[in-house]
Amino acid sequence: MSIVFPGELDTFTNPVGTTDTLASVPHDQQHSNANDAIEAIEAVIGKTGSTVPSSLMYRIAQLESGQSGQVFNVKDYGAIGNDTADDTNAIQDAYDAADAAGGGIVYYPVGTYKTTDVVEMYPSVASRGAGRDISILHQTVINKAALHLANGVGETVASLFIEDLSVEGTGTGTADGIHIEGRPLDYLFIKRVTASDFGGIGVHAMGAIVTSMEGVIGVSCGVDGIFVDGTDSFTTSVSMISCYGNANTVVGVHVKKATYISMMGGAADSNDIGYHLLDCFASTLNGCGAEANTSDSYRVEGSGTFGSNGVNLVGCYSFDVGDIGFNIIGFAVGVNLIGCHDNDPHAGASDSVYIGPDAVVCSIGSTFATAPHNDGGIYSEPFNIDGSSLFNDVKLASIKDTSGLAVLAINKTALAVNGFQITNAAAGGSPLFGPAGTDTNINLYLVSKGTGNIRMARANGDVLAEISNIASSVNSLAFIPAATGNPVQFGAAGSNTNVGLNLFAKGTGNIRFTDNVGNIIGQITGVASPVNYIYQEPKATLGSPLVGVAGTDTNISFYLAAKGTGGVRLAKGTGEIIAAFEAATATPENYLEFTAVDAGNGVTMNAAGSDTNIHLDINAKGTGQIRTDSDIKLNTGDLIVTGGDVSIASGRLIKGTSTPPANAAAAGTAGMIEWDNGFLYVCISANTWKRVAIATW
Repeated sequence: MSIVFPGELDTFTNPVGTTDTLASVPHDQQHSNANDAIEAIEAVIGKTGSTVPSSLMYRIAQLESGQSGQVFNVKDYGAIGNDTADDTNAIQDAYDAADAAGGGIVYYPVGTYKTTDVVEMYPSVASRGAGRDISILHQTVINKAALHLANGVGETVASLFIEDLSVEGTGTGTADGIHIEGRPLDYLFIKRVTASDFGGIGVHAMGAIVTSMEGVIGVSCGVDGIFVDGTDSFTTSVSMISCYGNANTVVGVHVKKATYISMMGGAADSNDIGYHLLDCFASTLNGCGAEANTSDSYRVEGSGTFGSNGVNLVGCYSFDVGDIGFNIIGFAVGVNLIGCHDNDPHAGASDSVYIGPDAVVCSIGSTFATAPHNDGGIYSEPFNIDGSSLFNDVKLASIKDTSGLAVLAINKTALAVNGFQITNAAAGGSPLFGPAGTDTNINLYLVSKGTGNIRMARANGDVLAEISNIASSVNSLAFIPAATGNPVQFGAAGSNTNVGLNLFAKGTGNIRFTDNVGNIIGQITGVASPVNYIYQEPKATLGSPLVGVAGTDTNISFYLAAKGTGGVRLAKGTGEIIAAFEAATATPENYLEFTAVDAGNGVTMNAAGSDTNIHLDINAKGTGQIRTDSDIKLNTGDLIVTGGDVSIASGRLIKGTSTPPANAAAAGTAGMIEWDNGFLYVCISANTWKRVAIATW
């Protein structure tokens, strides 16, 4: 079977892939076999993935990618692409022609295109090369961008595509590689583009409503590698897939004032800051890596009242960071670190995670080389979401203080069925912290570590109650509520059979018992360094309870003290007074003294006090009498009745011993009576005595 080819093929040059060096050969020689025939056809329609703008396959690819339009090959406008000839004007002519035609594709075939000025782009005019490694735009003048889209250029709704191209700078100056200024650009798509060695920012995208980058690289630039900047016009819907910022002076990948951000599978290495999100909302970094950055691997920051909110770092990796792995500062709230890792920080690094005073951070399943450093914000490590435990280790979660040490750790036990619950409350209600689980009765333990104490405090930290701990304690306090009509109990409990209960004040503070409105109903007053005290001792049936004193001293007095001129009274259980000790003044100096004695001796009742001479007054009330059922004996001194009579209803008045006067002028006081065997003597006035003979019976 013979193969017949159209006559038009006779004018073709050698098909793609032929080794024939002839520029033009006859038809029958050009296609000596079937493979040559296929090559001839491919020369017209192109191969899959063809980069020849005039081929059919290339144009089909443009239709599929939404970039259909006329192709403007820069070489058709005089560009050489040998990195020697100045191709600036030729390239600009291609862009101008595409814009004049209403849009299209400016195509860069294989080559390195030297430029000496900024190439101005237009919305709806795409830029496309044959591949980032083989289509290179080389800006050779300092402080000149390679590609630029001016603000306000083009129609109201526009899109811009840049693909398969590299831009290179001089390594100095302040210019950006690709500089795209905001509105009216609504859609920006950059794919497989590299920007390197510019003094400013590699790829600087400002203000597009939708920004999509895939495989974009910013490397060795004087500021940022990639910067999506919504400062002048808020940016939404930022998508970055497999983008890379490397060896830039400031930030590898930088996004400012944007919302709905998604970054996947990117990297930012050897910059000052790897990733920096400033004033961003609803943002997720998924599976990104940051290595060998000088300051921070990841920085999430909120400024002013705008702040950052809802930023999620999922499976993000920090390695060999110089200072902070995950730096959350400013008004950055709702920041979640999920499955993130900070590994092998550089010597001298300060923190794996830093939380600023106004930040709110939640970490789930993350591992850090150093404990998170909280400078006053809110940091938590929840262990359960939607009822499903996320971890299998023993310590599930912790809430940490500003030094990164856990102040609340939540542990698990095997086959656990009981836990705790925290319930919030509406206005006027009280939040609840208590046990929950399948058991009917569940204890709630508050456990301190070692000899640490358990404290209940106000919101400002003032301690309201403290339960102190000692090593190896076996005895404890018991608080027992009661049903209606019964008293609540506060007492001692523990493994010992007999357990004391100590109530103690601090320093010379008092122990007070009050009613429910604060009125004092009992007080134990403290003194400095007390060694003696009051004790109360109950008794069994038929015994009498005892209130007494005890302490280290051998002899201890027991004082019952009234206030002011109040009296001390002893009463029956029904309130009837059975004895009262009254004070004549608020500051009495003299008092009544009762003295107990050994067996065989009588007890004494004496007047005592600071005065040298003190009367002992025994008074009856009204016409009442002072009575005794036994003898009244005066060992020394006199019995003086200043008013009334001495009446002896029965019994006798006995003067056991007598000292009769020696003569009628002997010393004596009126009323004194003495006797001897012969006479009865009466002193009728001072030192004046009379006598009467005693007759024989």
